[in-house]
Amino acid sequence: MSCWMVEDKTINQIVAFIAAGEPYGAPHRWVENLKQAHDRYQLGPFDPETGRHDRWAELGYEMHLMNQAAVKKRYEGHEKIAPYAYHMVKAPGPIDAHKLLTCYLYQCSEGDSVGTLELYRNLEKTQQRVGYGIIRALPEWNAADCWR
Repeated sequence: MSCWMVEDKTINQIVAFIAAGEPYGAPHRWVENLKQAHDRYQLGPFDPETGRHDRWAELGYEMHLMNQAAVKKRYEGHEKIAPYAYHMVKAPGPIDAHKLLTCYLYQCSEGDSVGTLELYRNLEKTQQRVGYGIIRALPEWNAADCWR
């Protein structure tokens, strides 16, 4: 299997979708736990007015680190990885978001322990919930003769 670093744009679009409170579930409470990322990595733009760091930048950085770990696992000695840059972007629709999540998760799936990472599991659950929501929104879903 090949493995590569996704573009910052990909991560930023996924983050924007999650930040917008994607349409197939409540806002993601697990993102609140990413405050710990600041303590570990001293990251995220600091807002002097609120005294807070941007949790969405932190989520993007955590996603970048997980992708980077997979690439390094796949290609030992691969040290030249561009730094991550968070930018606010327009949130994609559900179909685009599902495709972005599918691509991103595939690029992070290198290694034996990736399935145990909380961030990976939460993004995978988001991908599944979005996919299920897309299917349930199809007219064919309501027209299906299953429970009659």
